[in-house]
Formats: sequence, C-alpha cells, structure tokens
Amino acid sequence: MKKSSVMAFMSTMERWAVRLSGKFDEKYYLHRYPDVARADFDPLKHFCTHGWREGRDPGPLFDNRYYSSSKMKDCKNIINPVIHWVFHGCRKSKGNIPPEVYRFRKMIQQKRLCSMKQGDIIFIVHDCSLTGAPVFILNLLKWILDKTSIEFSVVILSSGPLLQEFCHISECIFYWALSDESERKQFQNLLSGAKTLYVNSIASGSVLPEIAASARQVITHVHEMEGAFEAYPDELSNVLAFSTTYVVVSELGKEALERRLDDARQHPRQIAIIRPAVPIKPLLEHENTGSSFLIVGCGKVSARKGVDIFCQVARALVEDGVTEFKMRWIGGSGDVDILSLIKEMGLADFVEWFDEAGSPRSHFDQADIFILTSREDPFPLVCLEAAECATPIVCFGPPAGDVFRFVEQGCGIVVPYLDVPAMKDAVKYLLENKKQAQEMGKIGRDRVIAQHSFDTIGPEIISHICPLHAS
Repeated sequence: MKKSSVMAFMSTMERWAVRLSGKFDEKYYLHRYPDVARADFDPLKHFCTHGWREGRDPGPLFDNRYYSSSKMKDCKNIINPVIHWVFHGCRKSKGNIPPEVYRFRKMIQQKRLCSMKQGDIIFIVHDCSLTGAPVFILNLLKWILDKTSIEFSVVILSSGPLLQEFCHISECIFYWALSDESERKQFQNLLSGAKTLYVNSIASGSVLPEIAASARQVITHVHEMEGAFEAYPDELSNVLAFSTTYVVVSELGKEALERRLDDARQHPRQIAIIRPAVPIKPLLEHENTGSSFLIVGCGKVSARKGVDIFCQVARALVEDGVTEFKMRWIGGSGDVDILSLIKEMGLADFVEWFDEAGSPRSHFDQADIFILTSREDPFPLVCLEAAECATPIVCFGPPAGDVFRFVEQGCGIVVPYLDVPAMKDAVKYLLENKKQAQEMGKIGRDRVIAQHSFDTIGPEIISHICPLHAS
C-alpha cells in the first residue's frame, strides 16, 4: 500500500475515533473558532489536522492544553489528546478522571471558582440523565438565557448524557469532581454570594446541608410524589429542613408534600403548583407509513412506569382480535426485564423495545396513540411531548397522577386506575375512529401551546425568584 493511502486511512480512523469519543462538538467548535466557520472548513477535519496542535478544544467538556500538560508529558504535540484519552485515559478503570473534570480542576487551580461570574441564582441539578427533571430544568435554563437578563450558575451533582448541553448554556460546577477540603471550601465560597438556590428535584437534597445555609431563599422544584419520597428519605428530610418555597407539578404532589411538611412540623412560605412545560416545535406530518398502527409508551423500564401493564394492554388487544398494530416502548433499562416479559407473554410480533438515548419526539411523530401506563407519575413530560406532536393520549385517572386533568380536556381518553381492559377498549376505540383520534391530537397540541410552553410557564417560575432579587 502506498504511503499516501496509509496516511489517508489513518486520518480517516482518527476522525472516526474522535467523533465516537463523544468529546467533539461541531456546534461548539464553529462557535468558539469563527475562523474555521468563515473558511468553510469541515470542523472535525480541522481539529484533527490543525486544531489540536494549536491548542483548540474539541468541545466544552475537554480542555486540550490542560489534558496534554497533565497526562501526555512524553508525547505532547505528537498524539491528538482526544485519541490519547480514548486509548488510555477512558480505559483506566481505577482513578480515571473524565476530561470534563480536568477542565473543572483547571478552574480550581487557577482560582477561577471564586471569581467566576456567578449571578444571584444557583441552579442545583441532581444529574444529567435523559429523564423528566433534568430535561425540564435544561429547557428552562435555555429559556431564561434567551428571554431574560437573569444571570445564573449551575451546580451538577452527577454526570450523564445531558452534561454537554448544560455546559453550552452556563459555566457548570461539577460537584462530583470536588476531591478535597480546599476545593469544597472554594465551592462553598462561590455559593455564599447567591441569594437563591433553585433545587431541581428532591434528589438534590443530599447537598443542601453543605450549601444552603447562606442562601436567603431555597426553592425546591418537586417533580415527585409519595413513591419517590419513600425512595429518598434522607434527601427529602434535607429538602423539608432548608426549603423556603416549593414548586410542585401536580395537586397530588402538593397533597403528598403537605402531609410530609405537617409530619415534620415545617411551614414553608409558599407551595405553588406550576405545570411542566415543553419546547414548541413545528408540527411534522405523522410519519407512520406502515400498514400497522403504532402505539407508543415511554419511560424507564420499571414497575413504576407500568411497562408490565403496557404489555398486558398489548395482549388484551390481541385476545380481542386486534392484530394490525405495533406497540413500542422507549426508555432505558430499569427493574423490569422487558425482553423476557415480551417473550413470556408471546408478544414478539406486537411489542418492541427501543433502549435509546435522546429525545423520544421522533417516535411521537410516528405514533398514532401514546399510552401512559404509570402507577405513579405526577405530571410526566412525555405526555406533553406526545401531545405537542398532536398524538392523542390514553392514561389512568387518579391516584396515578395529575396528567388526567390535561387529557380529559379533549386530548385523549382517561380510564380508571390500573384498569387494563378499559385501557385496551380506549386504545381500540381510537384505532377504529381515526378522525376523532386526530381531533384529540390537534386539541392536545393546541393546549400544550396555550398552557405548557415556556413562554407561559417560565414567567410563573421567575415570579417566585424575582421579588427577592428586586430588593
């Protein structure tokens, strides 16, 4: 093989490895280095051929120069640092430090934590998973950045697939990366200037004793109900001790919180019910081009989300003679073995599982019906995301949660709690009455736009923060 062919092959493999590393962000690279954008140079190719040698960062979560000087003293300026991390850093299980933590450590070493532009509000995010609470707070922060002049910082307690998006909108503080007492002291100094802590979930309550003492206001956004309260008793105890204001997403959530507050003899200034919101996007035509109807469910594969009920509905449809359908569950692994369940119930031809990262919106665009089978779910974002795609909804009534209040406004069908035959009948009715199903989908989208956009919900949340900041 000619030398030129070998070099071309090696360059292609380098670009492939950098892309698969997850540390290259094309949007970030073009925004950070406008000369590359002006030259109309492919950003990935530029980084691999020139950028890393020039000390440019591939994305917000990888500090090229700091990693090179810390971990590549013998091969600095010889090997692409991202390639070094792929084949050395990320493969070391013991003591491995992700690249985003190198950036954070550099901030500490340069004493940038204390001087960081912090604003008056610190948002505490419990993790960066693709679940309701992190997705909601991420979209809220995007709205605040776009529509207000409020300055804020973000403290992230645990990493996840949304980390890079959080880093796009704010200088984030990685709580899990704090390694010693001096770093924690700088962290506490940073937070001492904040008037308000906005806690995105009761799961964030673990850090409140360490960070909440100096804040004049602690707002906790409670997305949970009784089941989660029982799962996080220590975190809930801290939330009750330090919070001055609560934002809850449902009536049932408020009732559960009030019972806990009474038991703890805590008296908050305010409990506000503010419904969730989702971004509004242009409506696409439903893309289900197959001969079968598509019925979608979404969430972690768990008993709480009712994935077993989802399969029971599928079996009930088959037993009722309905066979021209496919049911698709979207979500990561949990406490239910969905593949074994599908096999045991003989549903391989009717039920499929997509263990996917990313937004479920593309599935909602294809779906004819969305069904919510949760045993407990205060007001899940996925219902609003489905309705925003003009997909009609079938859900359980109380005590499952409060989403039935949205669905019963003409957006779908509400059935009695855990009544599988009733849910099967509702699904069958919508499959047989396509025009009515489409009308319900249209009503649902209109109501999301009117009642659950961030332009509607965002100001409500800000109103609980801003009175203090006006003083």
